[in-house]
Amino acid sequence: MLGKTKSSLLPAYGLITALLALILISNSSYTQEYSPLDSIKTGYKYKLIMFDENEAIGRILSVDSEYVRIESGKQILQIRTEDIYEVSRDLIPSKFKFMLSVGGGISFPAAEFVGIQDRDFSHSLSFQLNGGYLFKPDKAIRIDFGYSRLNRKARDNWGIISTQGGTANMLSLKADLLVGELRPKYNIFAYAFVGLGVHHINLAETIVTEYMNYDSTYHTYRYEAVDEFNAVFCVGGGAGYRFMKSLGIYTEIQYTMASNKSSNIFGYDGGYIPVRFGITYFIF
Repeated sequence: MLGKTKSSLLPAYGLITALLALILISNSSYTQEYSPLDSIKTGYKYKLIMFDENEAIGRILSVDSEYVRIESGKQILQIRTEDIYEVSRDLIPSKFKFMLSVGGGISFPAAEFVGIQDRDFSHSLSFQLNGGYLFKPDKAIRIDFGYSRLNRKARDNWGIISTQGGTANMLSLKADLLVGELRPKYNIFAYAFVGLGVHHINLAETIVTEYMNYDSTYHTYRYEAVDEFNAVFCVGGGAGYRFMKSLGIYTEIQYTMASNKSSNIFGYDGGYIPVRFGITYFIF
């Protein structure tokens, strides 16, 4: 009985062995069929994406078991096959390298602007110039230079009948961290940002004439000019549309908070709100 049982199991073992061999062969064929290098043909253009997220775009010159030679721009690159993560016929780069923007618009006073009620000031012009480095497809560091101007109102409803001077000019130089949708595959881009830097304000000398109801007299007050450097912190966001490969339009709004001499570097005392429009140039 025992010998007969063993002999009857032999076909089963053979069947299992054959199935395992078939599975291994199938897996091997599947792996070879979907290898990213198998789709490469010399003379055609491809985008080669490496494991370190670098990429090369250009015409394939030769392919062997160790290297892929590709003509990218004016360079001929030799890339190890084991470093290639993906091969694509989509020749659009996965990310930009740099973005440059210039724009202008209007700046509005925020509450308690430089220690004075915002009702004392009116909106005026604002400009910005910046350049950013994209270290990720959705993240960038930029250096932003901004200028904003606010005009002191000539009169208000608090007994002041005339005001001379008092124009505020602000300059800021700061580093911003941008996070958002900045990939080349989309024409629409959007981002939020936070920034920290150095701020300079020049507030011209102000002469205010006030009428006193209780004795029907006029009093004139002179406020000295303010010229000082301080810290600046800002938060904001922007969005735009890329109508050409490397050129787009954008709009951006930010809340800028500047410190003053009566507070420490983190004791911000109000600020202003620039709203700007402009052009962005992208570099691959």
